[in-house]
Amino acid sequence: MTQVVKPPMHPDDAEWLTINFGAKEALLEGDSLASLTSFVCAKASDGAVVTSTMVESGSPSIIGNKVTFLKKKGGGTLGEDYKYTAYVHTTLGEDLKASLIVEIRET
Repeated sequence: MTQVVKPPMHPDDAEWLTINFGAKEALLEGDSLASLTSFVCAKASDGAVVTSTMVESGSPSIIGNKVTFLKKKGGGTLGEDYKYTAYVHTTLGEDLKASLIVEIRET
């Protein structure tokens, strides 16, 4: 499941973003997020991992059925899209992933 942030963001924007696991296609009825097993940010164009330059360290966390994180101020290159992917384990034993695409544009 991939979500897209609208409107696009500027590299200088530092903003809290959310990847929602509450949609029907992600979580089974009665299930909830138990732990965040991995969190990765990669350039959409070539898959290069850029988590350290795009995500404030320590910010990814589970709140309800969502993973929230802080996009780092100054992170990103104009014209590039970035794919943030959260990997989670649920209370019913499922391993899930969901992604969020952030477009970096002049705003």
